[in-house]
Amino acid sequence: EPRASRSLQPHRVQSATTAASMERAPGHESGSESEAGGNGGMSQSESGIALPPGASDAPLQQVPVLSLHPTQLVVGMQQVQEKAQRMVGKGHLVKPNKREKWQRKRPIPVILGPPPAPAHEQAASNTAADGAAAGVGAQAGSAAAGVHPQDGGGQLRQGQAQESASQQQQQQGQQQGPPVMYLVDHHHLAAALVSLGLPTCWVQVVEDCSGMQPDAFWAHMQERSYVWPFDAQGRPLPLKDFVAALPRDVRGLRDDPYRALAALVRKAGGYDKVWVPFSEFRWANWLRGRVGC
Repeated sequence: EPRASRSLQPHRVQSATTAASMERAPGHESGSESEAGGNGGMSQSESGIALPPGASDAPLQQVPVLSLHPTQLVVGMQQVQEKAQRMVGKGHLVKPNKREKWQRKRPIPVILGPPPAPAHEQAASNTAADGAAAGVGAQAGSAAAGVHPQDGGGQLRQGQAQESASQQQQQQGQQQGPPVMYLVDHHHLAAALVSLGLPTCWVQVVEDCSGMQPDAFWAHMQERSYVWPFDAQGRPLPLKDFVAALPRDVRGLRDDPYRALAALVRKAGGYDKVWVPFSEFRWANWLRGRVGC
């Protein structure tokens, strides 16, 4: 147990509000993972994320764990390992029927959304946007030099770049593949299942946003606090950069040791668990500048 958790015990914090207020980034919020348990019938995930009404009544579906797309970049790998060890130690995985019963009691909330753009499409989109910006810059430079934009090729190049970007957006909408499932919670559980070689899990689709275009979808995810757009050093990322950095499945999640430390501090009595989205990630960021890890 880290010394940090023992040192915080004499100064027990009754709420995560202090850490949350220190590290709060408006719109950059989502849920932290916790041990499975009830939430009093509220329309929330187990980590305090507000879900649409009736989410808990959504039918269960069994899907491949690796078909689930993360909505955060990091987990506490120590917590993933401990969760896997508890699952084995408590005998949840001994028999298939017992394993299925245990998993069905812990469904993972997911959202249907548009598939992530392939890397080459993202690069082409960025290039088109840069081209449009360059056209605007050329037009401004011509005006500064006393040359009317219509007298040169700047306006034509700008129009071509904008048209190219618009055509790419239309093609992306027309060629958009089947919807995919995005994790709302339980990234640690999903990673633990993969580490144990378990291929499937049970999920509940709490919202269907598959008809949205990608930009609108991710704006909605951010607005609803379904994402945690911070890197492994706890630094906030612009939404576009965050989406581009997301791994395709939980195997690509990176380790944030301060996320594991925050969980240990809570278990040692350093602070109380509260229904605040990503409370343990918030505490991790609070601890990051105060404790060596």
